Amino acid sequence: MADLRLWTSSELLRLKHELDSKFNELCRDFGACGLPGGIYPELSQTPEALVVTAPLPDVEPEDVGIDATEDTLTLSVRVRREVDTPDARVTQSGTRTTSLRLPCRVDVERTRAELEGGVLTITLPRLETPRSRTLIITRR
Repeated sequence: MADLRLWTSSELLRLKHELDSKFNELCRDFGACGLPGGIYPELSQTPEALVVTAPLPDVEPEDVGIDATEDTLTLSVRVRREVDTPDARVTQSGTRTTSLRLPCRVDVERTRAELEGGVLTITLPRLETPRSRTLIITRR
């Protein structure tokens, strides 16, 4: 029988990221996943920060909402699209929202976002790891 081994959390996170990335590629290529104007963010990591990128073509900065907490990022995009039908031109509008659970705590105060060339880039600096503290148990 083959030896079994447990996966580490970093291996599972890497696999999840790869699967999410491939799924997002399929959604973009075939347009079958989600609604028109959906948000398909990708998460990458550096030693100093998490970087979230999301293609948002034809979206203005005032139509993007970003809510960051220490462990979650929520993106909201107000979309508007005109569609020609045989009978009329129809305008579709609404808000698309997605949330990401972040793999580590981030410093919300130093987080910054930029929308350039139809790509939203959010840089979330990692929160410094808390210092440990040794407790002394006292006897009563």
